[in-house]
Amino acid sequence: MALMIDGQAHYVGRTIQVMYKAEHEEALVMEEDGTTKLIRVLHGPAPTEDATPEVLKILADHHKAKAQKYHDRAEESFQRCDTDGFLSQWALEHNAELERLIAGLAENAFRTIFPGLYEGDRRVKAKEIQTKFGTCWLLHEDEKALIAKRGKPFLPTGNGSRILKGLGLEERDETAPAYAKHGKHRPYIFRTGDQWGGDAVLCEEA
Repeated sequence: MALMIDGQAHYVGRTIQVMYKAEHEEALVMEEDGTTKLIRVLHGPAPTEDATPEVLKILADHHKAKAQKYHDRAEESFQRCDTDGFLSQWALEHNAELERLIAGLAENAFRTIFPGLYEGDRRVKAKEIQTKFGTCWLLHEDEKALIAKRGKPFLPTGNGSRILKGLGLEERDETAPAYAKHGKHRPYIFRTGDQWGGDAVLCEEA
């Protein structure tokens, strides 16, 4: 069987089942003897929804082990008191934090809780964006009625907002596909699916 990696075909011995698509973080395969193993580490969003609990556990354990290795290396650097120790420790601990976040996501089938914008039980087609004034909601062009009422597609965040209340909107917790990556200051979790919330599930329904 061939795995497409970076646009190239790689043939893998006696592999009979690909557990993850090649563009996803890990390529896990099941061999003919029934064993499942990691054959290549890739970079990208979360794995496909058909991953079994056993495979997710393998993936979580893999990232936990990587986190521990980064942490141990940071400790060794601290003990040596290297001249560049501070930067080395900072980078290693950030890598460890990223691996811990990914491990935690794997334990939850790569879904986590995000705020969603709702009109009653209807998920409003909107996404959170960062502006120079901070975080706000951006309404999709399909939300013509709300945009007309508001006069623009931008809405403040937070259920304390009088603007949201006036429009009959509220933020509610939902679960959605997620992954983690390095940010400007530290690793963070982000949505990997529909940025407008189309694949989100209300926590009361999850």
